Amino acid sequence: MKWHWQRLFAGALLLAGPGAADAGLGDFFGSIKDGVSNMATSFGRTVGLSDVIDGLDQPLIDEVLKEIDTQAGEKTLPRVPPDQLLLDVRQMRQAGNPMVRRPRLEAYLNGILKKIRLAWPGPPVAATVRLSSIPEFGGQTFEHGTIFIPLGTLVQLDNEDEVAALLGHEYSHLLLGHHQKDMLDEVQSKIFDYGELLLRMNSKGDSGTLRSYAKLRVARWGTDIALMPKWSRDQEAEADVLGTDLMIRAGYNADAMKTLLQKLGATAKKKQKIVEVAKALKINREGEELGWSVDLEKLFDTLTETLSSEFGADHEEAKARRDRVRTYLREQYPRRERPELKVTALARQQKGLKLYSTFYDAEYSLSTEKQVTPRTLNRVATTALKVIRKGGRKDPYLWLSLYEVRLRQNKPRSAHENLGLALKTGQAPITVYEKLIDLAMTQQQYAQALRYLDRMKSELGDNQNFLPVRIEAERALKHPVETLLLQCVGTGKSKLIEECNKAAGKV
Repeated sequence: MKWHWQRLFAGALLLAGPGAADAGLGDFFGSIKDGVSNMATSFGRTVGLSDVIDGLDQPLIDEVLKEIDTQAGEKTLPRVPPDQLLLDVRQMRQAGNPMVRRPRLEAYLNGILKKIRLAWPGPPVAATVRLSSIPEFGGQTFEHGTIFIPLGTLVQLDNEDEVAALLGHEYSHLLLGHHQKDMLDEVQSKIFDYGELLLRMNSKGDSGTLRSYAKLRVARWGTDIALMPKWSRDQEAEADVLGTDLMIRAGYNADAMKTLLQKLGATAKKKQKIVEVAKALKINREGEELGWSVDLEKLFDTLTETLSSEFGADHEEAKARRDRVRTYLREQYPRRERPELKVTALARQQKGLKLYSTFYDAEYSLSTEKQVTPRTLNRVATTALKVIRKGGRKDPYLWLSLYEVRLRQNKPRSAHENLGLALKTGQAPITVYEKLIDLAMTQQQYAQALRYLDRMKSELGDNQNFLPVRIEAERALKHPVETLLLQCVGTGKSKLIEECNKAAGKV
């Protein structure tokens, strides 16, 4: 039986439960967003001071320290244990985020983080910085203490003080206990399947490639919403203020927190522009070509409306957060020192990222085009190759970008070679595996598909969603599948069991 990705696409919808299938994709995606938001809110916060931030009699750090024995406990800075770091990295890659290692840059960032950590007089919390090569702005902090910073953020910062503001904010999430493990487990167990749904929008072999980069970006952002729960507004407010306290104590200019939030708001506006381009593009014809068994256009319309609203709110919220920090500084630090902004050290680090900045600009131009042009495609490919030649060979994002470009240039052989090179980096996100497995199944290379599945399991952990494709590949090779069917039954997911039975030819 020939494998079709739309089966997994429909299966992911079914895995969400009968309500999602009956209510329609619009309600379904809305339920994803609401579910994440509700979970983030319901677990609450450890400190819970956001309701009085505007009326504090002293800096937030002093309020927090009232509840902490600053004399007790180990004072040396703990490291994130390797096994826990691996879990955080896996979670990022499972969410489709490519990792990249740049030791000198990581050492520089961890040096700044160390200053922030030493400025905290309470019991230290394990933390470390790792890099992602996505062209996004912000940071992502995981429960074990790993702070992921995109290269797309670092190319936009103007001084080390802004780096300290970002790391102070992210570290504050850890200090304030915002990361609740139970919440993340809940999100990962219920939301992961939903992210897979969005990824199916461009995963049916080469023929399923979304021609518009804007739509590709929107699909990725939708996946991020599904897989990466956002902090609540209260939690962000707390982290802004405590991060400001920490950077002041570490000797940085706190004005950088305001300019950082200003950049965050500008980024939200740029994202809105891409979403507006995607909204203007109808995808009925593509949907028909892909043979979707569900209303893809309805899903995409709902997704773009959701993201447009989300990014609009992010822009306004960034402005409100900046105003709150300005008021906080005026009230709590009326006579604070304003050290000279530290520009030189960051500028030295950014020299190695100059080509990345050009590459990201080219990708943004491609994402804002309603009609993809050969000239812009060539610009993206040329700049990506320049970064690769200047030390970016181990960056899977660059190879993935070249894969997308070569497909749109009708160069499938080159595209597939780039996909293989993304895998060879050893830091590839799950999207690389999905595309390679898809390609192998479409070409009936079942043994190769199984090798990809085994490698993905080894690097990223087990993923129940891939049981149906494993069963189909094993069956095509005339291997027994009874044990795999039992694993499906063991999940307790009726719709997954149904998909496994179909793959085994039992339905």
